[in-house]
Amino acid sequence: MPKNTRPSRKMKPVILVLCEGETEECYIDFLKQKYRLPIKIVSKIVGSKINTRLIRRYKKELALTNSETINCFLMYDADVQSVVDNLVACEEKLLLSRPCIEVWFLAHSQKVPAKNISSEECVNLLKKEFPWKEYKKRKPFI
Repeated sequence: MPKNTRPSRKMKPVILVLCEGETEECYIDFLKQKYRLPIKIVSKIVGSKINTRLIRRYKKELALTNSETINCFLMYDADVQSVVDNLVACEEKLLLSRPCIEVWFLAHSQKVPAKNISSEECVNLLKKEFPWKEYKKRKPFI
């Protein structure tokens, strides 16, 4: 009787998310736990010093084979135009928060105002929601 042969397992897609700071990285971890998708998501805090050479290095660390494709996303606040310009030059997929990451937190509990709001206004709206009453925005890594 022949041995049972297992079908070859397909590798999970690998997604690299390079983040501006700890808040973005924590949000990615929250989404990974909540949705439990069959993908490998690796998040790294890079700050505003991001460039194409750094992105290539992180992709190379993750790749098991030379033919493996690493999907890369850059998750940043869009409140500093010079950083946004630098991100566009990197030619990766952008996940920009306008005005800041807190707008994503706010969107989980209420409709985000359509008008352009400042980072401070966004944080103040968030602080009105439970459990965000004591939330404090951290300083960016510039």
